[in-house]
This record gives sequence, C-alpha cells and structure tokens, in this order.
Amino acid sequence: MLVGYTILYGIFFGLNSTLLTTLIAGEADYFSASFFNIMGLIPVLFFLDYLTYYPFHNKKVFPFLFSIALGGFILLPAYRDFVGERKSSLIRAICVTLVTIAITFVMITAFIHGNPSLYFSKFFSDSLVGIMTIDWLAIYGLTIVLSVHRHKQYGWISVIPIIGFGYLLILENLRKPRH
Repeated sequence: MLVGYTILYGIFFGLNSTLLTTLIAGEADYFSASFFNIMGLIPVLFFLDYLTYYPFHNKKVFPFLFSIALGGFILLPAYRDFVGERKSSLIRAICVTLVTIAITFVMITAFIHGNPSLYFSKFFSDSLVGIMTIDWLAIYGLTIVLSVHRHKQYGWISVIPIIGFGYLLILENLRKPRH
C-alpha cells in the first residue's frame, strides 16, 4: 500500500526530496530530524509488540522486521489475524519502557525546539515528508485499533500518538500471562 501511495505521489507531485539530503548533511530543522528519528523507533516498538505474542521464529515476523524500510503499511495485513497468546517478560517490558521513553523524549523535544509548521508546509513539496506523514497516520490509526481491541477499559489512552500504545504494551508485558 505504501509502495502504491509512493508511486501515485511520484506521478502527481514528483519524487523530489530535499529533506533526505538535509538530514544526511545534519542541516535539517529539529522537528523534521526528530520526526525522522521517531519513524525509526516506532518499528522497534511494533517488533516488541510482536514478540509479546509470537516466538521470533514464527513466519509472521517478516513484516515486523522489514517495516523500518517498507513503512507501517506493511504491518496492516500482519495484524489482520493477530490472535496469538500473550507472553509476559520482564526483559521485554524493560525494552518497551525504554523505547517508549525514547519516543516520548524525542516527541516532546521536537515540539519544544522544533518548528512543526515548517515540516508540514513541506507536505506537498517534499515527497519524503508526504510519505512519512501518511505512514505516521496509518501507524497511528493501527495503534488506536489495536489498543481499543485489546484493552476495552484503557484503549482510549492510545489517542496519545504512539506513546499511549507503548504504555499499554508496557502494561501487557508486566501482567501475568493468561492460561
């Protein structure tokens, strides 16, 4: 789906991106660099979510391993029949906690030190900004659906983008497994 969106975006708007070159050169504005870093941390959170329900050797691991390169859209079919049995792990809970704290820190500092309006003004002129923003919205929607489905009582907390999902995942990993 992301590949299809990228092709359509390229046809109508062109695949031009100054963001990638400014990121590599270290000259990107703080908000754009932070957003790019968050988009790299989110697949780690989803991979830890996968490990909460399935063993690493399960065939469903492939979308989770490649989501960092192919975007959050690759996870949508993977979660279609996501009904594994939850496993508790203190190590996994610590990892999820650290990733959630990192995402929280990057998001807060991005809004304090960055300029979100500069990033979003590039939405139609920079292909990477457009694609990352659409990918972010898909991932955000997925976290809301998963959270509400798994946590009838506390699913509402996932309206806090990505951080709410991470918090619920921490709670899942700290609870005892169901038998």
